[in-house]
Formats: sequence, C-alpha cells, structure tokens
Amino acid sequence: MTNKGEEEPERARRARLLRLFETLDTNQQGQLDLEGLRNGLKRINHPLQNADKMLQDLMDICDTSGDGFIQFDEFVVFMEATEQHLRGLFNAIDRDKNGQLDRSELAHALESNGIKVEPHKLQAFFDRLDKNSDGQITFEEWRDFLVFIPQFGEDGLDPGIRAIYSYYLATVNVNPEGDVTLNDDLFESIGFFLAGGAAGVVSRTATAPFDRLKVYLIAQTDVGQTKGAVKMAAVKGEVGQLAKTATRPMRDAIRALWNAGGVRSFFAGNGLNVVKVLPESAIKFGSFEVWIPSHVVHELFQTVKLKYLLGCQAPFCSARGRR
Repeated sequence: MTNKGEEEPERARRARLLRLFETLDTNQQGQLDLEGLRNGLKRINHPLQNADKMLQDLMDICDTSGDGFIQFDEFVVFMEATEQHLRGLFNAIDRDKNGQLDRSELAHALESNGIKVEPHKLQAFFDRLDKNSDGQITFEEWRDFLVFIPQFGEDGLDPGIRAIYSYYLATVNVNPEGDVTLNDDLFESIGFFLAGGAAGVVSRTATAPFDRLKVYLIAQTDVGQTKGAVKMAAVKGEVGQLAKTATRPMRDAIRALWNAGGVRSFFAGNGLNVVKVLPESAIKFGSFEVWIPSHVVHELFQTVKLKYLLGCQAPFCSARGRR
C-alpha cells in the first residue's frame, strides 16, 4: 500500500497485478477465459462474480486479441488504464486533497452530477467502499472495488461518478443466482401509490356517516318549518329552545338512520365511495411523491412554490387516470 497521494512504483504495481492475476487464475493456466474469470472473482468474493452481462462486457474489453482468453499482458493494459482513470476521478472528488474521501466529499460529487441519493443509500454506498470501516475511503479501497467496472465508451473508460454509482447499484442488486433484483426505488414508488390509496379508503370510510347524514338531510322537505322555528326562538331570545330547535333535524336524522338498520345504515353506499376514492387518492399521492425526486434541479424540491405546483398537478393526474 502506498502513502496518501503517493504514486505506486512501476515494479511494485506490476508485482501487485501479477499476484492478482495469479489469484484469479484458479486453474493456473496462465490465462483467463470467461468461466475462469468468474471463478477467480468468486475466489476474491467480488460482487461482479454473479453479473453475467457485466462479466461478458469485461471479457470483451480485456481480450484485445479476440482469442477468447485474457493473457497477463492484456490484463496489465486494462488494469493500468482503469486505475489511471480511477485515480483521476478520486483526486477530483478529494476536495481537501488529503488522499482520502469522506462521506461529505462523496455526497458532493453525486449532487454535483445531479444524482439525488437518500441519506441511508449514500451511507450504504460509502460503507461498501470503506472496506475497513474507518470512516475514510483510501485510493486502494476505491480502486479494489471499482477496478473491474465495465463502463466503456468509444474513447475508452468513462469513470464518471454517475457510471460508478450505476455500477454499484447493479452489483448490489445481483443475487448469488445471477438474477437482478428490483431496485428499492421501484418498491418505494409503488408504496407511495398503495399508501395513498389506503389513506383515501380509511379517510372516506371514517367520514362515511357524515356523508350519509348530509344526503339524508338534503332529502328532507320540512327545512322551511325548522328555519321558521329557529328564527322565532332567536327573536324571543330563548337560547335553550334555539339550540334544541336548531339541532332537531340532526337528531331526527340520526334516529331515523339508526332505526333503519343500526350502524350499517350509516355506511350505506360506502362501497361505491371506496371504489371511487381508491384510485383517485393513490394517483394524487403517488404522482406527487414520484414527481419530486424525478425533477432535475433537486435543490428546488424544498421550495414552497415547487411543492405547490406539484400538488396542483396531482388532481389533474388523478382526474385523467379515472377516465
């Protein structure tokens, strides 16, 4: 291991790469095919061991001769080019130039590239790189995790922080069977819609008795008589009679509904209300929550104006969704 910011001597680097190549070469053939590369990565417990597509991409990049094998010289060329790019990115992220990356520097690099990461996901990303858990990422830790990153463009490796974070997400979402699992963000988005729908159903059911009373009172035809009695009591200054007269329609409505079917009578028709409000509330709540993190300028998320605008679009989405 070199000191902070110190370049590794050529002889030491080549010796290190030879040791790594020999470790990956589980069959001791002096070259690696696709299966040999996979077995070697399993030996060092590298997350890329289960990612078949990434392994094939890595194989295609390293195998410059096209013979289906990675010879040591090809391995050295790939590793040196990759490490050079990773060193450049590491130095760019290292704002205080102390030869190590802390959590704030990693967060700043992601935010500067328009990548909004939740605090717990940022911590998981940082912990994955910080192998010895000392709160700092050395270049060796950075290099060892990212050295096999198969992110190449027409001009060679593109080691941008966006590509690195995508690589991290891809590797942590590959299980031992090689299947890619769904990202947590997808479950969170679905959860927003489900939570919105559930909240709408609960609130509609809780207020169903009031809606039932409202409909019953609207259908009454003796409203005029009640208004006259209330007015007369107010003129005479009879406070007790005024309160009794004013609340009589409500008391009569509650009594009538209770006599008609007990508690169930107060929830008559609520099933149709639930069918209506479930998708409406789900789309309102879900669209609002999903639109916020998808906005490009995430610094504006906290402003009242943007939240107001996003809140205004939610009813539009729900109305369109019901058609």
